[in-house]
Amino acid sequence: ITTNEKQLITLFNQGAEVTFGYKSEEVIGQSLELLVPPRFRTAHRERAHQFIQGLQRKMTASYTVMGLRKDGSEFPLEASVSKLVLKGQTIFTAILRDVTERQRAEDELRRAHDELEVRVQERTVELKCANRALQSEIAERKEAEDMLRQLSGRLLQIQDEERRRVARELHDSTAQYLCALSLNIATVQVGAPELPEHLLAILSDSTLLVERCSNEIRSLSYLLHPPLLDDLGLTSALQ
Repeated sequence: ITTNEKQLITLFNQGAEVTFGYKSEEVIGQSLELLVPPRFRTAHRERAHQFIQGLQRKMTASYTVMGLRKDGSEFPLEASVSKLVLKGQTIFTAILRDVTERQRAEDELRRAHDELEVRVQERTVELKCANRALQSEIAERKEAEDMLRQLSGRLLQIQDEERRRVARELHDSTAQYLCALSLNIATVQVGAPELPEHLLAILSDSTLLVERCSNEIRSLSYLLHPPLLDDLGLTSALQ
């Protein structure tokens, strides 16, 4: 599209006709603002004025504007405007490109990026909540393991105390009773030599049984809780 200094259209090629929907004869001599949405016309005039005033310093300008088709629809345009002074007259030529598809793609990309950011934030919150729940579960499990460890230690301690008590009972009580029983049997054997042979044999067998019981109880008592642990300590008892 070519205009003069008054922004009146002097050239409108076939590409412009396809883009804007106007025939060339419909726009020649018309203001360029015909192709600009009303709400952007003030800004367009200011930009055009600045461009005209800057003639000696700048001969081209590029920017994105909104175009207005004949059917009233608006669309984004990428504009490249140049100036040319010819026979004392300034000619403005605008090369326009419809960037609707590009802008739509950029908008979709921006929207997808925003949606992705939202999903990332939501996922981050979910992960933080899951992490807190996991940390809480780990703490609870550790506490449960500590309680179980303490309970196991206490059970072992109780078991050891009970074994020690049983060992002492066997050693200090049952073993003494068997010793007394053995002495009684020996007294009977000495004091009653006139007993029949089979009774004396029974007394002799009883003495052997008592001795075996004493040995069994002594061994069991040592296995339950070796007395050297209390007398000498673990290291010396192991040696």
